[in-house]
Amino acid sequence: MLNPRQQWACILDVTDLCNRHPACSNCTRACGHGPEPYIVSPDDFRKMCRAVADFATDSEPDRGNPPRNNGFKGIGFIGGEPTMHPQFEELCAIFREEIPDRRNRCLFSGWRPGRDKYLKVIQETFGPGSGWNEHNPPSVHQPLLVAIDELVPDKTEMWNLIDRCWVQNIWCNGSRSTGFYFCEVASTLDWVLFGGIHGFPLEPGIWRHDIGYFKEQIELLCPHCGGAAPLPPRLDCDGIDDISPGNLEILAARGSPRVKAGHYKVFDCNGYSKEKYGKNWVPNLYRSEQRYGPQVAQQLAETKKL
Repeated sequence: MLNPRQQWACILDVTDLCNRHPACSNCTRACGHGPEPYIVSPDDFRKMCRAVADFATDSEPDRGNPPRNNGFKGIGFIGGEPTMHPQFEELCAIFREEIPDRRNRCLFSGWRPGRDKYLKVIQETFGPGSGWNEHNPPSVHQPLLVAIDELVPDKTEMWNLIDRCWVQNIWCNGSRSTGFYFCEVASTLDWVLFGGIHGFPLEPGIWRHDIGYFKEQIELLCPHCGGAAPLPPRLDCDGIDDISPGNLEILAARGSPRVKAGHYKVFDCNGYSKEKYGKNWVPNLYRSEQRYGPQVAQQLAETKKL
């Protein structure tokens, strides 16, 4: 795993409200599973910014090849859909105050109407490292709610897979009002499975710690995640989350609205074989045009089936 200071960006979760809910599948933010909507307050958002503000200038160079964002480290809004936050403009004003260089400020959005609504403030606030993914053509999503602990009985093998997890090594650390996490998906899992009680305090410089500092988060949250396991993807527009039985039990007990509505399929963990699903497994290429090429991506867009 990477130390947080070696990752290319810090992700700030601002809301799990999303224009694609409930049509999306296997969302990395598990939108719709929290018992209540997650909407960060401006005060908490400022704390999140201050905890990671110096990451943009003081962290190690991005290990990407080539480096993303022209080598500038990123600190970014993510959702859900960030532009659906009811105080989006106020958060942008705080962001500009706390993160001085526009080149370090990123927005990750998938909803053009929201970006059009706030076009002026977005242009003023966010830099070139921002990302747009409107899921058209559709994307394919790794089933992150399928717990690797329920798939791989050999725990030495399980932890070897986790240590090489593409999510933590390619994506980012994450912060939300409940605290800081070594991995952005771990932040999501803690929120929907445990109420966000395992976040580390939002203290300035929290990102500087070695990965071993986050041992408690890793040992609790990684076994509940499917990111490190070769698994079949699902087309994002299916409206179904793949969930392992143990995670489903937790989500149901916590009153997940998405589980109550039946927007899930139980993944059969019996007889799982990483060799079966490992062939041609490239979960980081989640956009269908990246993964399958433009011709197949167009077919996916037309048929809405994988």
